[in-house]
Amino acid sequence: MKRRTLSATSKTLRFLLAGLISLTLLGVVAVFIGYRSVFQKPGKAISILNQRKATISLAEIQHTATRDGKKEWTLTAKSAHFVSEKKKTYIQSPYVVFFLDDGGEVFLSAREGVINTDSNDITASGDVEIKHKDYVLNAQKLYYIHESRLIFSKLPVEIRGARFHLTADRMSYDLKTNKSVLDGNVKGTLNEKMQL
Repeated sequence: MKRRTLSATSKTLRFLLAGLISLTLLGVVAVFIGYRSVFQKPGKAISILNQRKATISLAEIQHTATRDGKKEWTLTAKSAHFVSEKKKTYIQSPYVVFFLDDGGEVFLSAREGVINTDSNDITASGDVEIKHKDYVLNAQKLYYIHESRLIFSKLPVEIRGARFHLTADRMSYDLKTNKSVLDGNVKGTLNEKMQL
């Protein structure tokens, strides 16, 4: 009686083990075929390899920077890849809301950006746009220095408001004082009805 039970158990174990080995082999073949198709498309392969350099990769992130308990800015993005050895977070489609001391807000959007995790400094690039209640600023690349709350561009900018249009080679915008400085080849038009 015991031999039959032992024999039946032995057959069951062999059957389960054979099934497990078959499933493992199928999994290995599926992974091999999947990676082979990825590496036949170099752009996709590079994208995957770049993401693997990241320590952490996240989709749809939100980050808030505070100082002395006061919220200074919030950032949302479609994705983020944190690389610990560089202490940087690479983000796609960042949208940043800067909070001003007077209660106002300034909105920044771009195709991509980089956050320096040590300092909370931000670099935004690709179709960068800043929206303020009085104007819209467009540039290809902007920098935000968190310590001084300064936004600046080393490349040409264009600023449009209801009654003006300005261009300049460089600009800086102090979020603490809510004042901008334009520099280099500054040109513009003002509406005649504008009151000074």
